[in-house]
Amino acid sequence: MKAIIRVFASSLLLFCVFAGLLASNSFAKKLEVIVDRANVHLNPDENSPVVETLGRGAILSLASALKSRSSWYYVYFASGDMGTTRSGYILDNLVQKLYSDLKVITISSGSEMAVERNNVSRHFREKRWGISQEKIVETEGAPEKMEKTEGLDALEYQIKILGMDCKIEYIFADNKLVRERFNFVEQSADANKHIVDYQRLRNLLIQTHGEPRSDKVRWQGSPQKRDESVWAQALALGQVEFRADWKAKGADISLALYRDNSNNKFFLETECRGLQPPKVGKGALL
Repeated sequence: MKAIIRVFASSLLLFCVFAGLLASNSFAKKLEVIVDRANVHLNPDENSPVVETLGRGAILSLASALKSRSSWYYVYFASGDMGTTRSGYILDNLVQKLYSDLKVITISSGSEMAVERNNVSRHFREKRWGISQEKIVETEGAPEKMEKTEGLDALEYQIKILGMDCKIEYIFADNKLVRERFNFVEQSADANKHIVDYQRLRNLLIQTHGEPRSDKVRWQGSPQKRDESVWAQALALGQVEFRADWKAKGADISLALYRDNSNNKFFLETECRGLQPPKVGKGALL
């Protein structure tokens, strides 16, 4: 009988841990609008443009587990007007949680969640400029590739950040780390998904480094309408580019989303520039 109880208790514990892991994933967390009219804004500011106005009972999904400016949820939702997925910020007092706040103990130090938290901290918070290639290999393991880029040495790795597959390049000048480049490699036919991913990364960088010094939506050509309601369509046609830049302590950071019509690919990229590499003579790219 005691053995049966022990087995049952172990099974119950595993179930609770599994359920807690699901609940801790921001994509599994839902919110419900509790007022008659709730505005979803482009930025965490009531003066920011309204992406869409939702009615009571509308369901939203959390795109980030952390609040912006202490009272704004970053969410995505199915647009009733456009029939697509859209994203934006909503005040916390306009919604109620449809999930429980559970504290989860990570029982495996090698879990994907732990790895991702470590990746976010290492690449977007810690400053490692000037360390050697050998030190990166010691920390990250053997690289997928070693090559030259713009006359500089580069080590390439495949990692995950915010659940997204990412190719990262560590770039060295005179065996000193001077840059990190991130290329989020997933391709989707739904341009809205890339916009949501861009907003998630932008939100992460805002939480880490504050508001960007430059935050632009750049249009190519002269489309008849230049507002957020046609962003996905314009991105799919290569007519619009999203770009934000930060001047952080110890680094210049850029984030960009665009479509290259020459190869029919979307590019979601982040670059962190630390040390300025020395000029290598006439014709140098840097």
